[in-house]
Amino acid sequence: MKFLLSVVLFLVLPLSSVAQSTGTILLVDATGTEVIAYETGDTAHIRLTDLDRNSDTGLAETVDVTVSSAVEADETVTLTETGPNTGVFEGTFTFEAAASPTAADGVLQIGTGKPLTAAYDDPDDDFGNPQTVSDNAFFGVTLVSGPVAINTTWRKADSPFLVTGDVTVQNGAKLTLEPGVEVRFLPATDDQRAGEDANRSELIVFGEISALGTEADSIRFTSNSNAPTTGDWYGIRLQDSNAKAQFGHSVFAYATYGLRMRDLRGTVLDTVSVYASRFSSLGTGINNYRGYRFFQIEHNLMEDLGNVLQFEYAEWRARVSFHNNLVRRKSGEAAYFEYYDHVSLTDNRFENGQGQGPRVYRTNHLIATGNTISGQAGTGLSYLGYEIRGTVQIAHNQISGNQSSGLFVQHSSDALIRGNELLTNGENGLYLSQSFARVDSNTVRGNLHDGIHITTDFNNPVVDSLLYNTITGNGGDGVENQDYGRPVLHYNNLHSNVGYDVNNRSTQHPELNARFNWWGDNNTAIMNTGGNPKNIDKIYDQFDEPAIGFVNYGGWLSEEVDITLPPQPPTGVTPAFLLTIRVSDSASHQVDLSVGVADDASDSYDETVDLLAPPPPPQGNFDARIRGLSDFLTDVRGSNVDAHTWTILFQSAAGAAPATLAWDPSSLPVEGSFRLRDPFGGALINLDMRLASSYTPPEALTQIEVSYRAKEEITVAVSEGWNIVGTPLSVADPDYMAVFPSAQPRTLFQFEGNYSIPDPTELTPGRGYWLRFEQAGDAHLEGVGLVDLEIDLNAGWNLVSGPNCSLPLASVSDPSSIILPGTLFGFDGSYSAATTLEPGSGYWLRISAAGTLGLDCSAATKGLRAIATLDGFNAIGLTDAAGTRQELLLGGLLPDGTSELAYTAPPTSPGTSFRAAFLDGRYVRPAESGEVVLSGARFPVVLTSAEPLSVKAWAGETIVASYEVAAENEISIEDPAVSRLQLGQNSEAEVPLTFALEQNYPNPFNPQTRIRFGLPEAAKVTLEVFDALGRRVATVLNEERPAGWHEVSFDGRSLGSGMYFYALRAGDRVASRPMAIIK
Repeated sequence: MKFLLSVVLFLVLPLSSVAQSTGTILLVDATGTEVIAYETGDTAHIRLTDLDRNSDTGLAETVDVTVSSAVEADETVTLTETGPNTGVFEGTFTFEAAASPTAADGVLQIGTGKPLTAAYDDPDDDFGNPQTVSDNAFFGVTLVSGPVAINTTWRKADSPFLVTGDVTVQNGAKLTLEPGVEVRFLPATDDQRAGEDANRSELIVFGEISALGTEADSIRFTSNSNAPTTGDWYGIRLQDSNAKAQFGHSVFAYATYGLRMRDLRGTVLDTVSVYASRFSSLGTGINNYRGYRFFQIEHNLMEDLGNVLQFEYAEWRARVSFHNNLVRRKSGEAAYFEYYDHVSLTDNRFENGQGQGPRVYRTNHLIATGNTISGQAGTGLSYLGYEIRGTVQIAHNQISGNQSSGLFVQHSSDALIRGNELLTNGENGLYLSQSFARVDSNTVRGNLHDGIHITTDFNNPVVDSLLYNTITGNGGDGVENQDYGRPVLHYNNLHSNVGYDVNNRSTQHPELNARFNWWGDNNTAIMNTGGNPKNIDKIYDQFDEPAIGFVNYGGWLSEEVDITLPPQPPTGVTPAFLLTIRVSDSASHQVDLSVGVADDASDSYDETVDLLAPPPPPQGNFDARIRGLSDFLTDVRGSNVDAHTWTILFQSAAGAAPATLAWDPSSLPVEGSFRLRDPFGGALINLDMRLASSYTPPEALTQIEVSYRAKEEITVAVSEGWNIVGTPLSVADPDYMAVFPSAQPRTLFQFEGNYSIPDPTELTPGRGYWLRFEQAGDAHLEGVGLVDLEIDLNAGWNLVSGPNCSLPLASVSDPSSIILPGTLFGFDGSYSAATTLEPGSGYWLRISAAGTLGLDCSAATKGLRAIATLDGFNAIGLTDAAGTRQELLLGGLLPDGTSELAYTAPPTSPGTSFRAAFLDGRYVRPAESGEVVLSGARFPVVLTSAEPLSVKAWAGETIVASYEVAAENEISIEDPAVSRLQLGQNSEAEVPLTFALEQNYPNPFNPQTRIRFGLPEAAKVTLEVFDALGRRVATVLNEERPAGWHEVSFDGRSLGSGMYFYALRAGDRVASRPMAIIK
């Protein structure tokens, strides 16, 4: 491709007296136009102008220049003066694509996409000094610059693409880059002279860009320089609300910005996704300013950057997920976020960089888990909420070897700091300021200053909890408390710090609660000697300075705390829940037994909450008790585990069997599962206690179990390929890959009028999702069972899922009667009608109008709403070669008042396209015959019929095969041209019983559609089309037709988009239907 930059004009003057001048050299074409890119087969022309190279004004002289490439250096080319005394020299040379040079062959070897250089050694420039002048062009590149106004694909076959000026993807256009494409930017060049940097090229996106490479074939955005440097080009810039982008397996190098985003707004469906990519040698890796979007940045390598991430001034609804990235050797910010709703930093590594580690400012929610942050020149990880005072969860990170503090948290209204390792940082391990925090099970060791430094003020009188931490070996104090701080320190290992183990500098509170800690051998020996309290050398408090508060070290422990298994706190607790079960017999003997869970309870006897049972009575007397470590009437267990089983023993009085157990399901907590089961693991009895209020066991059974699980585990069978799934549980991590880890990444779809990508981090209970699995197996879901859901649905088809029970559709609360009969479908490789919602599975359900359905497990055993059944239909099955099956019903009667939208077939599944339905879109036809439309079938198609059936196969307007199918038999339709089947229950079925006009198919259409009608007897027929104002615009048919079914084609090519009506007249009978043309 040749690219016109300028036209070079030459003015030839007499050279009888020429002063010294600097020569100029240009690579041109045969017309003298400068060339920036040559293609295979081109001849390269060189034009040199040097007015002082005329030793003989009467002759046309010669000059030698050199041409070179990255493959071959200094191939000599001789130029000849265009005429005596012109000072203009011209010549040509040839080149070829090659990986290695061939010396002195008169041909320049060059790599595809590489530059070539023509150079001239001028012995006398304007000042009489020697100087080398040169010009560059490129071989085998596609030049790009300017607007992209329509959907465009940059193909690998046309790569590399050389950007000479700003490329702007306009609103409404999409730029797609194939795997293996390389995009090079001329350094410090912008022939458009526009954008944010008028001197450097940008790729500006107002529309959409998709650059999804592969692991083996990445996409590269880089400088074209032989010696590239940061800032050679400006970057990829996404601008305004309609800009969308996806990058995968891409490389961004040598720009001012890798990605620069401005004023992006939209929904989660507009997520900017960047994964498995590399950012290097950039001023800033990714920059976002203002707007609100969801950003998903995962599995990337980011190295040798100035700033890595800068996400500034978002508009509160924005969310960022930064997951499993490696960041190293940066000179500025590691990651900076401000004014975001939700920031998630998970499983990243931040290594060896100047400047601060990740910083989060004025953000509502921060989750930082599983990160390794080391070698930062500032603080490892910072949260500063200021006026926002957001919630923070910082857990299981390793933050070590940073020059300032490891972790800095300020102005958080609710901070959980758990299970982190804060090691060998240059200042404090944790600096906690003006925040309400639970600091739990952390290891804080070897930091240069304090292990944990706490400060607050009069306006933030918070109480922080430091529990089960190991705080040892720090160069300053273990814990220093200042100003208005009032932490509670329990069950910590607090010893061997260079300064004080606890340094209380607060004058505002009379006492700091530091009971139940392990203070190390030396401190413990002092505490064990003589009376207490006393002045402990490693505790700074009222004994050292009367104006400050006393550190209460009472209840000190005699050994080190295992922070992975905290000891049981003292008793004196309030149950989180208490379930009372009344056990009675037929003689009205009864006793109330209670089971429950509390935060600080134990499995043994706790005198403040448990009630022991008296000794059992003699045989033949009524008795009931809870058998545990003791016999209880009330047994409250600890909440430190997620599951408990209580064993209830009971016996009826003589002659008063059977016994009955009764309870109130409404007293159960919202979360968790409760099952009544036999002592054989539920083999005989396994009753959901939420769905019943009493149970009478068999007389021979005198022992039963109450099984409680705070988190349930259910098993969902999944098939190879596509599945419809849902979650009936509230799970700790609702990311779809956490709930279904064996699913294929990036295959999650929802349906809201059409298929779209939902928020992948938030599976919503009650909704159904398409998800693909590489192989069949079991998915194990763990979480809190949900037994009562309300789901809001749109008119038309919806993907739904149920609660944590088998719920008949007839038990679903449908106060507005919006469920269309016969439209609940499951999927197992093909669709099948369903009557029950099973936990973990998803379903199609069609709704007549937008509204709300209630899905309550307690309704599963109550009276069922009446649902009409279909009787008298012939079941017809169609299965294509891919194994996709469709079932049709023909010949029966539908209940009175049945909606036209009832019994319609659902949309096709992702990755498949076979669909079989009658002309009106239903899979049920209440007539003796009907026409079936096949779409997307892979032949052969096997048809089965429960009753005798006649079949005619149509290809276009021609019947290509006829069959008679015996009852419970099948036929195979082989011809791939077949698109319609005419089905009849018997030979008389070809003549309809009544006058009929069916809905056109397809509808809407462009440009053709088909109209089918039935005549019970011969008649003169007219079929006409009218516009919305009632004006006739076409006559399709005006002729005699015999009795039977007829079909005609209508071409609407001459009509504009809009609503129309078609009317059929046969004798004195008239029928009409609407139709739509969309162009």
